[in-house]
Amino acid sequence: MKQRPRLFYGWWIVGVAFIAFAVNTGLIFYAWSVFLTPLAATFGSRARVSGAYAAMQLSSAACGLMVGRIVDRRGSRDVQLVGASMLAVGFWCMAAAPTLPLLYLAMMGPVAIGTTCIGALPNNAAVARWFVRRRGRALGLSTAGISAGGILCAPLAQWLLDHYGWRVAYAVLGASV
Repeated sequence: MKQRPRLFYGWWIVGVAFIAFAVNTGLIFYAWSVFLTPLAATFGSRARVSGAYAAMQLSSAACGLMVGRIVDRRGSRDVQLVGASMLAVGFWCMAAAPTLPLLYLAMMGPVAIGTTCIGALPNNAAVARWFVRRRGRALGLSTAGISAGGILCAPLAQWLLDHYGWRVAYAVLGASV
């Protein structure tokens, strides 16, 4: 009886990277537009809330310097586990933030760390380490998760917001991370 060849383990890494890209980009980038109006209504204006998003992006860029170094030394797995945990905590902090400064702190701290640790740095490094011959295909499949995140996360966020409000929506999305 002929045995089927086993699936190359690198393709599992591609699948994990696809999911991480979908969650990260879907919740941080695509779902942000869903939350902007209710956050602005709670915290005063779109400019104030958009400032929190911009501060999160700057903080994330700064975190990237450390995260890249850690990924080079220790690999992606531990970085992504920490990142998912931090992103979940950050969303829970955002859900509970009673004031604008605390929203800024949540976004500049755990959300920024989380998004950096489950973003492109560890995902692309992990996929590239497993592939030589089909590296382009593997990276292309994994980064397709970015688009999948937009397709799935924004409508989910909108549904949660419509039915439960933005605080519960962030708490549920944090739990889903």
